[in-house]
Amino acid sequence: MTPAESLASFLLLPILLACLWRARLLALAILPPLGLALVQVFDLVDTSSAGHPARWVVPVSCAGLAGLAMAWASIWSRREGRWRMRDPRAAIASLLVLGSCAPDLLALHPFFWARFAEWSLVPLQIAVELTILVVLSAPERWVLRWA
Repeated sequence: MTPAESLASFLLLPILLACLWRARLLALAILPPLGLALVQVFDLVDTSSAGHPARWVVPVSCAGLAGLAMAWASIWSRREGRWRMRDPRAAIASLLVLGSCAPDLLALHPFFWARFAEWSLVPLQIAVELTILVVLSAPERWVLRWA
């Protein structure tokens, strides 16, 4: 693992802790990538090829769980007839986690994997992880102002 990949893997632990503090349901979406990172750090399974099932299962399960967390954080208000955010921090963080799964799946496309032969989107992954940490640790009034 390169130092950038190690940093991206390490940042998943503070994100999990922030999710447990602010958005508990979103913590379920962080568990698959954290599990894959632990497998890669301890070199338990060789996940170096794009054809390994964990490379596909982890982003898909993460995206599904993040979508569930986003649906839970924003609810349909029958009285007002519109979507209302129950917890803006959790909804925005869920949207970021959901969006972070798309580049992972794109990087697994045979074109990208054959051309770069490594995980080419690690800097983007680190930026998204830092953004998730900022959103989950910021006060709610700041998040509402940003949104």
